[in-house]
Amino acid sequence: MNYDIKDTWKSYAETTLQNCAEDPAFGEYTAREKYLAYCYTLLEVMKPDKVDIQMQVRQVPSFLRSGAYKGFKEAFQSFTEVLMDEGVQRGEIQARPFIANIYPGIFQASIVSLITFWLNDDSENAEQTDVAVEKIVHLVFDTIAPNAFDSAFDLLQFLVKQRFNG
Repeated sequence: MNYDIKDTWKSYAETTLQNCAEDPAFGEYTAREKYLAYCYTLLEVMKPDKVDIQMQVRQVPSFLRSGAYKGFKEAFQSFTEVLMDEGVQRGEIQARPFIANIYPGIFQASIVSLITFWLNDDSENAEQTDVAVEKIVHLVFDTIAPNAFDSAFDLLQFLVKQRFNG
């Protein structure tokens, strides 16, 4: 390899976002759709280097703590911060006190899981990875979206206020 691994990994994240942004429809996507598009695009961007990536990850057991991954992680985190802000503004992501602090970790874990799955997928045309992308993205957004817990909490707050204000 005749390139700096750290710059290459950062480039994967930046090129992915650039490719996504070139699609005129991307700006209109929901947060979930943007993340789905990002994941599929990332794997396409990384695809030509799959063998090199497999070697890098195998050669460095602590790859995720390495300088090579750091550039990717930072660029990816910048993308997910914007995504989360948009998602909260549109009501797609629930801004939960205290718990919202773990959302960036959820995104990081999901992308690492996806890359790891892809690297080990030996199905024809990586069809199993396509299924994994869908399932991982839906799990992430089902976890951070408004859900029954939030509705129950809101109802409880309402009832408590009514009880003490009435």
